[in-house]
Amino acid sequence: MLDAETRYPEVEKLCLCLFFTYTKLHHILLTAEIIVICKSDVVKHMLSAPVLKGRLALMSDTIEDATELRLWSLEKIKENKARVARAYNKKVRPKEFQVGDLVWEAVLPLGTRDKAYGKWSPNWHGPYKVVQALKGNAYMLEELDGEKFPVAVNGQHLKKYFPSMWDDGQ
Repeated sequence: MLDAETRYPEVEKLCLCLFFTYTKLHHILLTAEIIVICKSDVVKHMLSAPVLKGRLALMSDTIEDATELRLWSLEKIKENKARVARAYNKKVRPKEFQVGDLVWEAVLPLGTRDKAYGKWSPNWHGPYKVVQALKGNAYMLEELDGEKFPVAVNGQHLKKYFPSMWDDGQ
């Protein structure tokens, strides 16, 4: 605080602290709701008083502008989120498999390689047969010889199997 500011009344010092906190951290506080909690009701009264004079009036105007700016920025954030969601949903198609479909399963964790094959390591295991579709895009699988998987597999790690002309007709 400046020398002159140290001589402010205690209430004005509190208001000055609020004002400087806002001016220095406004980029963080824009999307947050600000609630003032204090021991005395004087600060609350001064911030909500209809007519203020001098320094307190300037600080109060700035805080009111902050509220308007916070609400405006919140609306902009909502608009941007909706725009991003529309763009994402336009390009993303959900994968859904039916019972009896043949699927490939991704080699997990993604990017792992078999040292024997190096870069020629397979990226997918399978084909497997979908036995049951569970909630949340999860599937129970079994191998073609009938051996069931002990745990469900997320549909995000599956892709549809299309037999090629080179398959022996399994």
